[in-house]
Amino acid sequence: STTFLVPKIVDHFVRKMQQIELGNLDLFRDISDIDRVTEAYARLISVNTAPAIVNICSGRAVLLRNIVSQMQEISGHRIEIVQNPTLMRANEARTIVGSTARLEALVGDLPNPDVGVTLRRMYEAPRAEASR
Repeated sequence: STTFLVPKIVDHFVRKMQQIELGNLDLFRDISDIDRVTEAYARLISVNTAPAIVNICSGRAVLLRNIVSQMQEISGHRIEIVQNPTLMRANEARTIVGSTARLEALVGDLPNPDVGVTLRRMYEAPRAEASR
């Protein structure tokens, strides 16, 4: 959904928009590829273990500003970033990244593509769908 940050950014590049309104891009967030998330869920429901709280995450911090830069490289399109104060949260944590230790102890190694691979797949998906 384009109500979430990464899909919103990718959608603006797919549609070759001239500008995008965003909040604070100088934050680090843990961004997970959908294949990793679905594989984690599939393995977790098949594991016979006691209930536990598990972070489903990549374990890597990604600077949000770099998502825009990577999309510019992937698409060859430049976009103006308009910082919208209403999209900013007061006292927001600069870095939020999860630990994969418990998850991987329960289910083993999981696919963990680089965020650039995920962004490229997200960018190319609507174009592939349109050509069908």
